[in-house]
Amino acid sequence: MTGTARYASYNTHMGIEQSRRDDLECLAYVMIYFLKGELPWQGLRAKNRKDKYEKIKAKKQTTTIEKLCEGLPNEFVLYLKHCRSLSFEQTPNYFYLKSLFENLFRQKGYTEDSFYDWIEAMDTKKTSNNEAIKLLLEARDKNETKESSKVDLIPFEKKAQDKESLMYSKNQPVRPHQLAGDVMELQEELIFE
Repeated sequence: MTGTARYASYNTHMGIEQSRRDDLECLAYVMIYFLKGELPWQGLRAKNRKDKYEKIKAKKQTTTIEKLCEGLPNEFVLYLKHCRSLSFEQTPNYFYLKSLFENLFRQKGYTEDSFYDWIEAMDTKKTSNNEAIKLLLEARDKNETKESSKVDLIPFEKKAQDKESLMYSKNQPVRPHQLAGDVMELQEELIFE
């Protein structure tokens, strides 16, 4: 199997060569996971990977589209039904699929303002990450007076400044996993011998 079994299309589990229809089905599973927080085939116990894939395939086969999309807008049912109705070489009706969600967006009263939920969260993370970097630099400065903790401070300061200018500029989006990684990297560099 290619890819993650959780999001793989049913055809993939059956060993059928993947096409655009399968990519779209995978996307549906990801969207459903984001909205519901789980998929019916998660958490299945098995002796080994092969058994687990078989259990996931069986669960996907027995879970109806309606059951999978329960509690979600009907557009998800229509989207998945379209994906599963396609033959291998058939071109998906991208206009139809996109319009399903555009219409839903408008029905829910949303407007396209280019402001997304995660932008505010990223700004909060950016602030807390910059504060963490500042605290780490202060800790380094306190420890630099100890004889046993001699480190080359110039490259570290330069690296911290470079990271701030590259990663946290307003022109470039910051992703939470980048923030955590940057702080961890800076922490590792502050470990004194």
